[in-house]
Amino acid sequence: MKTPVFRRFAKNITISLAALTSLGLAGCSTAQPAAPAAAAPTTAAPPQPAAAKPALVQPVAVKDTGVVATFAGIGEDTRAQVGGAKVAFQVVWTNNTGKRVTNVMPVVSAQGHEGDPCTEIMPMVQVVRGTLERKNQNDWIKTGLSQGTGMDHALNGRAGQFGLNPGESRTVEYRFQPTAGNGTGRLNLEAQAFDGTTADSTFGRLGKSVVQQVQVVDAHRPTAALTGGTSTRSGEKVFTLRGANRTGATMAKAAPTLRMVEKKDSVGGLRPEYVVAQVEDGNGWRELPVRENCGWVEVDTTSLAGPLAAGAQHDHTFRIGTGRARDLDYAAGAVGDRHPSAPVTF
Repeated sequence: MKTPVFRRFAKNITISLAALTSLGLAGCSTAQPAAPAAAAPTTAAPPQPAAAKPALVQPVAVKDTGVVATFAGIGEDTRAQVGGAKVAFQVVWTNNTGKRVTNVMPVVSAQGHEGDPCTEIMPMVQVVRGTLERKNQNDWIKTGLSQGTGMDHALNGRAGQFGLNPGESRTVEYRFQPTAGNGTGRLNLEAQAFDGTTADSTFGRLGKSVVQQVQVVDAHRPTAALTGGTSTRSGEKVFTLRGANRTGATMAKAAPTLRMVEKKDSVGGLRPEYVVAQVEDGNGWRELPVRENCGWVEVDTTSLAGPLAAGAQHDHTFRIGTGRARDLDYAAGAVGDRHPSAPVTF
């Protein structure tokens, strides 16, 4: 008799479950899963201290080698009066070479300054007018103030040369005075030691140069200003320049000054033969000579010079023609007894 299909199916299920059990497949067990273990309580981690900042490394000052110059008794606020009292100062020369230097030539000189018209166009030929003296024992020896255009100023220290042992210093006294003809503004004094044994051949330097800036002032100069602005008539520039004496003393010889140059971004260059300069006097327009001076085209105003009493002023009307349209920079002013005013630029 055949077994019913349902019984055979149930029997097979029973056998299969038993087989699975014998194979250890617990994952198929019908038992209830165990309750999960309770999670352990968590505690906040203690705050970590901030990382320490690295210590700042202080820069180590590099000691200058050679024979080093240091200015003393003078500073940027020192005011040197044109034609006034002489300005005294010292330069300390120190031997940092580590060996004896037999012939140290101490050289102090003046570089160009703001008051020189050459500064703007041709700085290599600017000249500082005045005197510089170095003290040798009890005597003051003139050494020449301006560097000029070459290296001749390096020989100014020849008469005062000396020897220095390693680490030894020598203080030298100086005094200087700017004279009439200088403009006002910042002036650079330079100190440098030269090797006396090579001065005639290579101008050997024994150390770096050191520059000290001072202020040049002038209580004796006139003032200058344009009156009424400028105008252009038939291609010619016309303007009136006023010079005044505010010093409280009569100027024996005062005159206007005028120079011009083509702007740096213009094509070509301005030459004296391109310029016609005229001044208005009682008889109309009178032509004035022009010349080249330090890169500028300058109007010769010598014929306009004369006394200018304290508190007085002179007006001069100029007309400048250049033959064709040119873009020019003008610098006008006044001069009294060789003391130039501040320039008026337009």
